[in-house]
Amino acid sequence: MEKNETIIEVNNIKKYFKTRKGLFKAVDDISFSINKGKVYGLVGENGSGKTTTIKMLMGLIKPTFGNVKFNIAGGLTKIYSKIGYVPEKPALYGDMLPLDYLIYMGGLSGMDKDKAINYAQEFLKNFDLDNAIEKKIETFSSGMKQKLLIIQALMHDPEILILDEPTTALDPIGQKQLLNVIKFLSEKKGVTIIISSHHMEELEMIVDYVLIFDAGKIIINSDIESLKKGSSEQLEIKTTNLENVANILRKKFNLQSTTIIDDKIVLSAKGIDKLRKSILETIISSGEELISVHTSRKSLWSVVMEKLKK
Repeated sequence: MEKNETIIEVNNIKKYFKTRKGLFKAVDDISFSINKGKVYGLVGENGSGKTTTIKMLMGLIKPTFGNVKFNIAGGLTKIYSKIGYVPEKPALYGDMLPLDYLIYMGGLSGMDKDKAINYAQEFLKNFDLDNAIEKKIETFSSGMKQKLLIIQALMHDPEILILDEPTTALDPIGQKQLLNVIKFLSEKKGVTIIISSHHMEELEMIVDYVLIFDAGKIIINSDIESLKKGSSEQLEIKTTNLENVANILRKKFNLQSTTIIDDKIVLSAKGIDKLRKSILETIISSGEELISVHTSRKSLWSVVMEKLKK
């Protein structure tokens, strides 16, 4: 495939469920495309439609309306054999040993046994599970089970990797291991990756595009750089008498946000650096002591929260 060639097209899909309270619109007429070799982050609160969308991509549930098209040669069986999937809730064979389980799953994907053994051993080592190779899966912690689920999704060299909240049960080391794998697969092997996560700081490190879900709709579909550039800058100020200084600044400057977070005042607005001198002069003239000042750009988490509140 050529650079930026579309590998998945989602066309006006809707998913409605009948409930006692009436029709629930889990996904309400969304469309988007996924380009080969890119990493897409699906962001939104619980119940916003992310997992339902992922299940429709995987063919686990059918859309009420609309369709999903894969630009991959072959029928659906061939297509899904090229997808690695980590569901939101893990389902594993608890009475099996991890190596046996991975060999078995590799076989289901058409791998020969020797290749499956080599891959499984390498992944178990890379995810620090090689010391648990003689333990049954049912004895694993939730984080260990999550790692095993991620490994089985990678066993057959998928062209597309779909991950639904994959880092929820992982400790910081496991999270870093997974992020490194995702970056390697995308940048070095051209794997297309769709990842749903509540960990904005993680997505900010790895994604190329962000889709923000809210009440079954996609309210933002943007490349990560444009989204971050469109965000407000922040001025973080440490001073004496935070409440007094914050009130003075609120009265004098009509900023997007003036809040006290921990031991500092955080001012947010586009182009706030141009007001920096005037803000500092105002603080000094108030008689309060200016301890420190720092300019930064809002995190992806802050940007997303701004978009959801609008």
